[in-house]
Amino acid sequence: MESKNNGRAIFVLFLTVFIDLLGFGIILPILPLYAEQFGAKPNEATLLVAIYSLMQFLFAPLWGKFSDRYGRRPILLLTLCGSVIAYAGLAFANSLWIW
Repeated sequence: MESKNNGRAIFVLFLTVFIDLLGFGIILPILPLYAEQFGAKPNEATLLVAIYSLMQFLFAPLWGKFSDRYGRRPILLLTLCGSVIAYAGLAFANSLWIW
């Protein structure tokens, strides 16, 4: 019985990672179009992606510590909700500073 629950947990974990990477994979190719539409320079869009990657690098250990303390499920749900809010903000952005 434990093996079945363990397999289910791994499936949910991989599904969560897939959804997160799918969202990022959709946004990344259209980022230059957003930058052009909002009048941003190419280096500003590049800087945005670089800052995103840097923040992931810096805060991954912190999220790992939180997931060890509070459990992986609540932290994964929290971060997925944060991603949804960020993508919705990007979808409704009408200026560069909101973007």
